[in-house]
Amino acid sequence: MLEPRSEFKVLFASGHTATVIVHHGILKDGVGSLAKPYTHAANARGVREVLDG
Repeated sequence: MLEPRSEFKVLFASGHTATVIVHHGILKDGVGSLAKPYTHAANARGVREVLDG
């Protein structure tokens, strides 16, 4: 995997829970992620949180 670029804002979506993803080292703790299924409101909140930093 490439090193992250700080200028990019990313929100990952996965079929797995955030706990499983972090536990297996797929994403670092604190990286924006959504577990499917998610609502439109949860998606909007996730996007806002990532954009606001």
